[in-house]
Amino acid sequence: RRCGEVLPVHAHQSSLSNLGTLCEVLRYAVHPFITDILACTEPLLLRDKEEVVRRAAAFVYVQLVDGFRDDVLHAIPEHLRQAYNVLKQAAAQDPDEFVRGHARVALSRWLCCTAVKISCWSPCNAPDTSACSKLRGIRVHAQLR
Repeated sequence: RRCGEVLPVHAHQSSLSNLGTLCEVLRYAVHPFITDILACTEPLLLRDKEEVVRRAAAFVYVQLVDGFRDDVLHAIPEHLRQAYNVLKQAAAQDPDEFVRGHARVALSRWLCCTAVKISCWSPCNAPDTSACSKLRGIRVHAQLR
């Protein structure tokens, strides 16, 4: 009672922090629940009124990408477009700089891990033919738009 309205905000933040840690550490063990994880995290990232909750939701995406590493493309192919668009929207439109920062970090790691680059160029603008061969002719960057 003495905590008032502060407790639910911190409970959301703490829960998202724990969820993000699970995503990073357990990797494929969370795969059966990935639809639920993203369905719960997306509205918090895009619409929660508390910035600390949006920050934690954005960081779940960072930890999710870190957990799956190079396999994120194959681990959650059915969710790529939606997650990419959610992160892109948060990175561009959220009023909090930390939320935008976490979303940008998740996007950049996602793009690095999946080799989703226009014309398969690496971050240093050198051709990365190994990344192109990993895509096996799939035009992922076109699917994400």
